[in-house]
Amino acid sequence: MNHSTSLECSSLDKSQFASVLSFEGFVTECEILENLKRIKKVEENPPPPKKKKRERIANEDQLEWKELSIKWKKTIQQNNREIPSEFVSLLQQTNQLEDACMGLELRNVEEEIIPLLCKQIIIPELSFQRNGILIRQILLPKVSSLQQAASRSLLNSIIETAKEHPKSILYSLVFPLLIHSDFGSSQNEIVNRLIKDCFSVDITLMMLDGILKINSPEQNESNISTIEHDSSIMLRTFREQFQPKEGQLSLKWNEMLIGTIITILSLKIIPTSNMIQILVQQVEQHHEEFSKSQKFANLILVLASKHSSLIIPHIPILKKALSGVQSFFTKTAMDKLNTLSKG
Repeated sequence: MNHSTSLECSSLDKSQFASVLSFEGFVTECEILENLKRIKKVEENPPPPKKKKRERIANEDQLEWKELSIKWKKTIQQNNREIPSEFVSLLQQTNQLEDACMGLELRNVEEEIIPLLCKQIIIPELSFQRNGILIRQILLPKVSSLQQAASRSLLNSIIETAKEHPKSILYSLVFPLLIHSDFGSSQNEIVNRLIKDCFSVDITLMMLDGILKINSPEQNESNISTIEHDSSIMLRTFREQFQPKEGQLSLKWNEMLIGTIITILSLKIIPTSNMIQILVQQVEQHHEEFSKSQKFANLILVLASKHSSLIIPHIPILKKALSGVQSFFTKTAMDKLNTLSKG
């Protein structure tokens, strides 16, 4: 598509989607431009508004999107499962992206189409916000509904997307999964895979910072690192998108979350002193809930083994929290803390 065509497409909304996509197979650039000119003419001289009830408008709107969704999927099937370039361009440039994704039922597409969508629509040229919307509409519904291990096709799509767009995956897939009530072993496996194979040190630290602060109301922090500053900005956006109408976002401490924190702390990263302080406070807050948890005791052991210099000021609190835990790792962790306390 030439430059002038791209400019003409930049302001397309849902009704324009329907006009441009009403074809059987591919369309030419000339046909697109003719459609756009016709649309623009109608917009400049719109017919007198008709009086309709809101319910009727909503129903007609829904039917229009439904028909468009059917045409889009039919077009892919007719063209060897390739997404028409015109459709890709329109979806990338529409000003009503979330409405377009919902109307086109992207969350319900077949899994074998997901790699095509991720490769052709979620691209570096788009903003963090737009790629985030696409990830929430295409990947999040599939992953959150998993009852068993993800298929190779879905997992590869997630991994490839994470390597290209790690921040968007973190805030539009990982964090929404962590706060989801149905977060289970299938989702946990994907999250840990992303931490180990896809995320850089900075993204991993942003993830740790987010886990520790997601339940806390936003505060004005001074003397924080660049990573913590960036994390605060991203968390603010995340809260705006996922904040429930009543109450606050909730990230529940459980065995899986503790395992995720252990995975992060076991890597070659250096958390800030502020992150360690908040983590120790949360360990103290939750230790009674995990009195027989091996993972909880292992978390303290990992802190003592991998981040010993950072926990020196917090050894008394950690020893107190660990003393009530009956676990295979308790003695080893306590010995390590005692050794550190002696200098």
